[in-house]
Amino acid sequence: MRKHRFLMTLLFLGSLLFTPAALAAAPPTPWSDVQRILNGARVGHPGSGPSGRVAVAHAYVSRVALGLVAGRHPYGVNEIAIVTQDQQDTVWCVPAATRAVLSAFITRLPTQRYLSLLEGTDWLGTYLDRVPVVLNHYQARISYEYRFVFSVTEYRERVRTDVDMYRAPLIFSVDPRLLPWYRSLGVGAGNHAVVGYGYAFMPRFAGISVWDPSGLPQAGRHIVGVGALWQAGAPMHHPMVA
Repeated sequence: MRKHRFLMTLLFLGSLLFTPAALAAAPPTPWSDVQRILNGARVGHPGSGPSGRVAVAHAYVSRVALGLVAGRHPYGVNEIAIVTQDQQDTVWCVPAATRAVLSAFITRLPTQRYLSLLEGTDWLGTYLDRVPVVLNHYQARISYEYRFVFSVTEYRERVRTDVDMYRAPLIFSVDPRLLPWYRSLGVGAGNHAVVGYGYAFMPRFAGISVWDPSGLPQAGRHIVGVGALWQAGAPMHHPMVA
């Protein structure tokens, strides 16, 4: 597989608000490009994970515990304003996600190309555990970490804590075939990065506001159920940058 860039028409289509009629009329994206676009995030270096991240464990636990014990009302809606830009290369979902996260903190945003260099992106994608050092270089409001999450409750509370207390978006690594908006495409397994920037927790529904940077017509902003997003991260054991 060699490196490809988006066609200008694909970038244009990805920037529009697609109605059902427009989606039906949109020309199909070549299947090989769909597979490359949705496979630009790597979970991390071989052997990486919680056991190799002892230095940040205390900060991680204390922040999540704060959200769990603060006695907040279980329902609510909150979102962070983010500036989005569709990924400009088929393996740049992580640089695009990084740029969107940084938009919550700074106004002069680095280019995706520059972020891809900082994060060591290659023709296969980007290791997600390279993202926190880049995010922490540009802002000091929160100390981002690369972590695995082990329960739906922790997943939900981590989103709420970071959104409410730190106004800090998150990055999730997911298998795109398990995202609701791609199921009809029948895509194969892969790793893809999406940004969580809010939540809607109601009596009968708990959802996370997600932005998908792929630029495909089905991508963009969605509110996806916490359980559905959790399941989409299951093949990689639920990694996130938060």
